[in-house]
Amino acid sequence: MSTCATGCGRPAPTAVICPACTTRLERTLAELPNDLRDLEVTITRQANAGRPESTSHGKPGTVVLYDPDATAAKVADQARTGLSTWIRHLTGQRGLTPPALRTAPAMAIWLTHHVQAIAQDEAAGDCYDRIHELHRAIRRAIDNLAKRWAGPCTARLLVADLVIAGPGIGIGVVERECGADLRTRPGAKVIRCDMCGAEYSPVERIRWLMAKAREQQGTADFCADAFTDAGYSVTVKQIMDMRRRGRLFSYRDSDAEFDRQGRAKPLFLIGDLLDLLARDRGKVSA
Repeated sequence: MSTCATGCGRPAPTAVICPACTTRLERTLAELPNDLRDLEVTITRQANAGRPESTSHGKPGTVVLYDPDATAAKVADQARTGLSTWIRHLTGQRGLTPPALRTAPAMAIWLTHHVQAIAQDEAAGDCYDRIHELHRAIRRAIDNLAKRWAGPCTARLLVADLVIAGPGIGIGVVERECGADLRTRPGAKVIRCDMCGAEYSPVERIRWLMAKAREQQGTADFCADAFTDAGYSVTVKQIMDMRRRGRLFSYRDSDAEFDRQGRAKPLFLIGDLLDLLARDRGKVSA
C-alpha cells in the first residue's frame, strides 16, 4: 500500500495523497477566496500611499502616512500565477480546455470543487505544499498590511566605525540615525523600533508624520482615520460638512475609491485640514 505523497506517513490506498491531507487541502483552498479578497482590498486602499521618494533634484519628496508593502502585491501576483498554473495542469492532463477564470478567488473556488482530481494527480504532493505555502504568504501579507507605517526611527545611535587618523586606521565611535522603518497597529500604546528598541508615542509620531505629509491627499475616510490616530476629534461627516460650507476645498476626485452611489470620493489635502483644525482650536482656547 502506498503512503501519502505529502510525507505525513499515512496510507493513501486510493489516491496520491491520503484522505486526511485531501480534506486539509480542500479546507485551505476554501479559505483562499476570502483571504485573497482581503489582500486585494487592502492593497487598493493603500494604493496611493508609499514611502518618501526623491524628487528629480535629489531632495526628499513628500512623506506619506501609510506605506503599502510591495511584497503584498507580489504575493497577489504569485497567487494568480500559481492557481492558474494548477488549473492548466489539471485540465491539460485530461485533455480539457482550461476555464476562463479572470480572478484568483474564482480560481481558488474552481480548485476547491476539483480537490478530488488533485488528490488523484501525480503532482498532488507538490500541489499540497505549494497551496499551503501560498496560504501562509497571503496571511503574512495581510497581517503586515494591517500595520501602519509610522516613519523612520530617528533615534541617535553610537556605533563603532573605522577611523583614519594620520597614517593609521583605528576603531572609533560615530553617531548616526537608526533609520529603520517603524510600524504600528491602530490602538497601540507605544511604537517600538524592532532594530534599536527606541520607543515613541503613537499620537506624537502620527502628528509628526502628518506635519511632514502636508501635501498628501486623502479621502474623508482616510483623513478621519489619520487625524483620529493623531488625537484630533474629527469625523467623516464633519469633514464633508466643512467642504459643503466652503471651509475645506477638495482638489480632485479619487480614481480608486467610490461611495455607495458609485461616485468618486473627493480628496483633501492633509495640510488644509491641519490648518483648519488648528484655527478652530485657537478659537476655542481664546
